[in-house]
Amino acid sequence: MLLLMMTIAQAKNLSSGEFEDTGHTLAAGQKQIDVFRASQFAISNELELSTVILGNSGRDARGGLLAGPNLGLEYAIQEGKQGALSVGVSLASDWQFTGQTLGGNVTWTKGGPGSNRFNLSGGGSVATVKLENVDRVNVPGTSLYASYHIVPSKKTTWRIYGGLDPLNTVRSEAFQGSLGFDWNHGFGESARVSLGLRLQTPTRLIAVFDSLDVDSSGLPAVFPVPTANLFFTW
Repeated sequence: MLLLMMTIAQAKNLSSGEFEDTGHTLAAGQKQIDVFRASQFAISNELELSTVILGNSGRDARGGLLAGPNLGLEYAIQEGKQGALSVGVSLASDWQFTGQTLGGNVTWTKGGPGSNRFNLSGGGSVATVKLENVDRVNVPGTSLYASYHIVPSKKTTWRIYGGLDPLNTVRSEAFQGSLGFDWNHGFGESARVSLGLRLQTPTRLIAVFDSLDVDSSGLPAVFPVPTANLFFTW
């Protein structure tokens, strides 16, 4: 128990730049490895590289290194104690290089690195797929994302967030997006843990059912998915 209390006491403060849905970036030279969200590597105080190892980053179409190579860049146009503004671009492909996705977004944050903050992001993407005996097919997408970070202590951040693809929501006449919340806490010098719950549409599950020629009409319009993440920053 004493060791646990000492570990918690020594925890490094969580900052806005550690979350991919803010306009803040990491400090120059800082690195962050995420299991299920985007890992980030700061080149300078304003510019950072990112890649998704597993899962999906949430704000763009990158699916993780198991699905294929992916890379992102974020540049902070302005950041400080009052807020931040950044622009980002991402590129992803499958390992057969038959399909690629290019996306971009703008993120605005109201609030400082260690305080409550509101985040708003908007962007677009184009996915291109080469089908057998067919010319490449281009599929556009859009994203509108908002979140609010509640910071009750220097080592804990609660996130409430929601995302929407307006273009495909209108096209399909069905909600294409997600809503959720998570609890994030720092342990020791560099470890962080995130636990939460997300409500999302079964878009990917429907695609799997269709590929297996299984009827997907019985799937719920929205279903809950528990979320967990482990990340390290130094």
